[in-house]
Amino acid sequence: MTALTCTQHPQYLSDLQEAIEHIRACHLSSITRPYRPGTVDTHGHMWYCWACESRSLKDHRSFDLNEAMWEHLRSRHRDIVNCIVPYEDFDEI
Repeated sequence: MTALTCTQHPQYLSDLQEAIEHIRACHLSSITRPYRPGTVDTHGHMWYCWACESRSLKDHRSFDLNEAMWEHLRSRHRDIVNCIVPYEDFDEI
């Protein structure tokens, strides 16, 4: 994946993990992670979305991979994720 940036908070985001962490910190507080970036909990989950129910009606959705969380954000929270663009497409940094 190419480097990314945020159109609202211009900064270099080197990969999906940094982009999701930026969204969590600056745009969508209902996204959490179990520990520090890149670590998993005892269930193998890296990310949680507390804004969405799971298919089994749990009060959250959990994701094992950065790519899975990114796809969830793109499909369910597109209005927020639209601020993340490829770094080379953004000239204001």
